[in-house]
Amino acid sequence: MLQSTEVAKNLEADLNRHGYGFQFAIVRAADALFDAKRSPWRNPVTEFPVEVKGQGTRIDVIFEHFEGHKYLICECKRTNPKLSDWCFLKLPRFFDSHADLSLFEVVRRTDLEVRAALSEPGTPGEIFHIAQEIKSQQKGDVAGRGRGVIEEAATQVLRGVNGLAEYFRGRPGAFGRTDVATLVPVIFTTARLWVSKVDLSMSDLMTGNIATNEEQLEQRGYLFYQYPQSPGLRHTLEYLMPSKPTGVNWRRNFNEVLYREYVRTIVIVSASGIEEYLSSEGFW
Repeated sequence: MLQSTEVAKNLEADLNRHGYGFQFAIVRAADALFDAKRSPWRNPVTEFPVEVKGQGTRIDVIFEHFEGHKYLICECKRTNPKLSDWCFLKLPRFFDSHADLSLFEVVRRTDLEVRAALSEPGTPGEIFHIAQEIKSQQKGDVAGRGRGVIEEAATQVLRGVNGLAEYFRGRPGAFGRTDVATLVPVIFTTARLWVSKVDLSMSDLMTGNIATNEEQLEQRGYLFYQYPQSPGLRHTLEYLMPSKPTGVNWRRNFNEVLYREYVRTIVIVSASGIEEYLSSEGFW
């Protein structure tokens, strides 16, 4: 009896640390919202295996839009309680307007092959570019992860997106009745999400320090985060892309290369913002 009690406690600790419970709680919440007709996202699939450039992974959850041509590619991240506040900042105002565009991966089935494209650049609202994990007052997991969870989650979810693009290329029949699929990376997290209005360009030039205060902070249920993926994460599909996307002044320089080839928008959703995000009728 004592042995089984010890095993049960250790199992509980390991499950909570890994985050399996959080993953399936998200699926349950999404199913309930869809059944109540408050969300268009359905048909969850868990632990879907994909591969990109020889690197294999499993996507935590895929949700399909009821219209059948948009997919949420989800990474579920239960955070270490001692680092359970995630703060996001915008680039200073003088940076290029590309920084305020949403950029999602799209795969299209053509007469000859499956190719990739970027979603029509949009502005879903504020987009953030810098992420920080902030120490909280909560007690941490003894064997929990330290800093770097946001970077790890962003890498993992985009590896899933690019791997699914490769999957569509190898199986054109997976498109079903449509010829296009938009792949939206989403990180669901137990962390609280904060955005800061601090202007980083106002840092002291001699020390590099900047002062912040609570009046500059606002808690969000979900937000949009631009992340520059590494070349090793990118799929190998050929792009179908106009020389100048509608309404965007793409210049032929490193900035253009950065946003066309590497930067992708990730939706980050807190546990408290799941219903708000999945029920939203606006941006994906």
